[in-house]
Amino acid sequence: LLPKKEAPIKEDDLAVILYTSGTTGKPKGAMLTHKNITSNVLACSQVFEGSSKDKFIAVLPMFHSFGMTAGVLLPLYLGGTVITLKQFKPLETIETIEKHQATIFLGVPFMYSLLTRVKGHEQSLKSLRLCVTGGAAMPSEVLKEFENKFKVSIYEGIGLSETSPVIAMNSISKRRIGSVGKAIPGVEIRIVDEQGNELSTDQPGEIIVQGPNVMLGYLNQKE
Repeated sequence: LLPKKEAPIKEDDLAVILYTSGTTGKPKGAMLTHKNITSNVLACSQVFEGSSKDKFIAVLPMFHSFGMTAGVLLPLYLGGTVITLKQFKPLETIETIEKHQATIFLGVPFMYSLLTRVKGHEQSLKSLRLCVTGGAAMPSEVLKEFENKFKVSIYEGIGLSETSPVIAMNSISKRRIGSVGKAIPGVEIRIVDEQGNELSTDQPGEIIVQGPNVMLGYLNQKE
C-alpha cells in the first residue's frame, strides 16, 4: 500500500468551477474557492435556522449552485439528512416528502406551480417547516395558491453562480412577499446606476455584491 499523504489545501484554493446559465451571454466558468462555498453554507445555516433534525429534499440538479450549496452541502454541514430524487415529478415528490417526513424543500417557481396542480394531498406536506425558492422571480399568485393549499410558507431568495450562490433571503422571523429579503450574514449588497452611483429606494439598477462568497473570477476570462 502507498503511504497516505495529505494534500495541502488552503481556504482560498480553487474548489469547483460552476458554469453560469448563460442568460446574458455565453456560459462562463465561475471559479469558487473552499472559503467561498463554506462561508455561504455557514450563512445559509443561520438564515434557515437549520439543525441536524432537518431533512432536505434534494431534487434540484447538484451541478447547479443552488442545488449544490443549499441542497447538499448545507444539510451535510448541519449533520442532517439528504433525500435525493432522480428527477422532479410532482406526485413522486409529494409522496417522498410525506414518506420521509422531510422538513425543507428547495425549488424553483415552476416546481411550486406544478406541485399545486396535483389533486388532493393537502395534508401531505405538513412535515415541512419551510420551502425556499430561487432561480427566478416567484409569481405572487403561485406562492399564494401553494401556501393556501399546503399551509406551508415559501421563503424567497436570490443567488448567483458567482456568489456560491446565495446573497439575500427572507428570514423566517420576517418575510415580505415579492421581495428576496435582506443580505445574508457577511454579505454586502448595493444597487447602482451605470456610473456606479448608489441608488435610492424603488429605483431599478444593477446589483453589486461584496463578501467572502464572491468568486475568484471567470475561468480563462480574466477581463
